[in-house]
Amino acid sequence: MLQCAVGLYAGESAALEPRSITEPEVLQQPAMFTDVVDGFDGGTDLHFSLTYQHTWKTARIERETQSVAVSADAAGGTARIAVADYSESTSRLNVRAELGLYHDLALIVRLPVILSRSSTLRGRGAPAGALEGAPGQELFQLPFDSPNRSGVEYLGLGVDWGILNQWRDAAQPTLVVGVEGRFSVSEPMHACGPARPATEEGAAEVRCAQPADINRDGVSGQFPVALAPGRVESLEGSFAEQSRKAGVSRGTTGLELHGMISRRFAQLEPYMGLGVLLELPSASSDFGPDRPWKKSIGQRVGASLGVELMPWEVVEQFQRLSLDVRFTGTYRAAGRDYSELFDALGSSNAPAYRQPRFAGYRAGADPSGRTSVIDPDSERVFPTGISNVDAHGSYALRVQARWQAGRYVHFDLAAGWALTQQHVITRGAPCDGSRSVDPERAGPCLFANPLVGDGPEVIAGRPDPSYRPETDEAGHRFIVGTASTVDAWVGATVMF
Repeated sequence: MLQCAVGLYAGESAALEPRSITEPEVLQQPAMFTDVVDGFDGGTDLHFSLTYQHTWKTARIERETQSVAVSADAAGGTARIAVADYSESTSRLNVRAELGLYHDLALIVRLPVILSRSSTLRGRGAPAGALEGAPGQELFQLPFDSPNRSGVEYLGLGVDWGILNQWRDAAQPTLVVGVEGRFSVSEPMHACGPARPATEEGAAEVRCAQPADINRDGVSGQFPVALAPGRVESLEGSFAEQSRKAGVSRGTTGLELHGMISRRFAQLEPYMGLGVLLELPSASSDFGPDRPWKKSIGQRVGASLGVELMPWEVVEQFQRLSLDVRFTGTYRAAGRDYSELFDALGSSNAPAYRQPRFAGYRAGADPSGRTSVIDPDSERVFPTGISNVDAHGSYALRVQARWQAGRYVHFDLAAGWALTQQHVITRGAPCDGSRSVDPERAGPCLFANPLVGDGPEVIAGRPDPSYRPETDEAGHRFIVGTASTVDAWVGATVMF
């Protein structure tokens, strides 16, 4: 989890009485939260861990509406209605290796492997029209089942350094700082939906269609339109005519910075920590290459506070039983990200929603330059399922028991429960007021000034081609209610 530190000092405790030179090293190790594998006297230590983790997540999906036909409450303005129940189940194998390089300096390699991840949306009896984008076009149908994903989530390479160690200097706490790079080494996630059979209204649909595939039939070059006088082109353009894989990684490169501090008092070792995770999207993911209109991925900052209790230790046999209780709070900034509706919206077959938006505009035929029309040579932006997600927080409580059976092995058993705040998961604006633009390039963000008559126009900002009024406009947005997540895991570590 995200971790770092603030000072925690105290006088010498009863646990730090003089020890004989033959006293086992196991009792000279910090709590599991601040323990760093140690390379001593030019040698190296290696710890190898395998942990099986299972996660269950549930939440309610709501939507705003301004239609009294959908909700009578909309007569007084925007109303919210519950449209679906979301559930997700993930099985994960966490592989971890720690190599002690020098005194309190360790190289850490982590490889989380998703064995199975699936999610479902089940209807809550919402009235007709609750899931419409354009009139008569449902964005997705319920029930909805996402594909079962599996593979390597990411490769983590990091270093932890114990700046201070209570077991080397009894007057000091244990202080650890570290950094980890997270690299996507498998297929990034792509939105996938049901592979619908052919009907009288259209061709068969593939399960994981390309974003540019408007009718999701796996065939490019369709939907010809006149983009300019004498110029007819396909809105879809050309793309690889094959269904994509569902993928499993986030398709990002992450940098996690953390630090933590602890101090042992007899059988108790309280600790605290702080950390941050920064992510940049890879061009091969559906985040796509960087563009001026794209918001960054929401970064995460977290803080942890906990205590480890060591009620039983057998010095001569290198044995210890410990219990760790930890509270963690995490803040996630607003930004583009995967959401609970990633697959459902990204695989939508609603024609209006899947139409591309052109990224650029140019001067129209009016010689005054006071009109702005689509630039047919500009980039076409299609919906991918990734959306602008509001800032939100989550709060987690976990309990972990560790049994050190001997000098070279220990076992872990743990469980946790987390709550994530309610937040909007499809928010956008047609015009980005933070970016200036000339009138001829303002497109739909160029308005006549009602106060000046024939005077200069009002420019609301630069057009945002990723904006989808069907989901992003006030009165049509989706919200995820307070989400509950339960974790359970069991693991073993061998120490060489």
